[in-house]
Amino acid sequence: MFHLISSTKTLSLLLSLILALVPIAQKGKDHLNEQEVERVQDAQAIDLRTRVFFHIAERRLNVILGIAPTSVNPGKDDGDKKDKKDKKDKKKKDKEQEEEISTDFGPEPTGTTAQLLDNYTRVINELMDKLDGVYEKKKDDPAFAKAIEKILNKAPQQLKLLEKVQSKVSSPDEERALGKAVEAIETAITGAKGFKSEPK
Repeated sequence: MFHLISSTKTLSLLLSLILALVPIAQKGKDHLNEQEVERVQDAQAIDLRTRVFFHIAERRLNVILGIAPTSVNPGKDDGDKKDKKDKKDKKKKDKEQEEEISTDFGPEPTGTTAQLLDNYTRVINELMDKLDGVYEKKKDDPAFAKAIEKILNKAPQQLKLLEKVQSKVSSPDEERALGKAVEAIETAITGAKGFKSEPK
């Protein structure tokens, strides 16, 4: 009887510990909503995943700036001249893969300006971590080269949006968050240039 009670207490303690750790595990993704996480998971090719991350990041800046959400499909061409030229040369498989990405990114992000900027920084940092993670295996993959080009095309545009955000900053906390966001996107640009300039 004592052994059964002891085992029950042990199991109860273990269950409590596991339940306590679940929010910690989930916290790592709390900068993305459920649909955004799904869109990242849907985009298996690194170039498509890069597009998705940039779209997710831009949603945060658009909320701060009061820009209406767009219906751009990040899995498809989003207007860059180079991408339009590349689109003609894409294989059928690439086109099919692009069409698989849903345009449902869930509700618009919410929070204070500082929270949205912190959120933005985490999205950009996660993108760069993913690129670093696949670099050795994928650096010769054409999709990796496209991902780098996407950064070099989109990151300067987002840097300009961050310059506009400066006019919305009204507290030290927001100033700090903006500084980190600018640093993250500038680091992304520097990293992409570094990837591109490495010998093949």
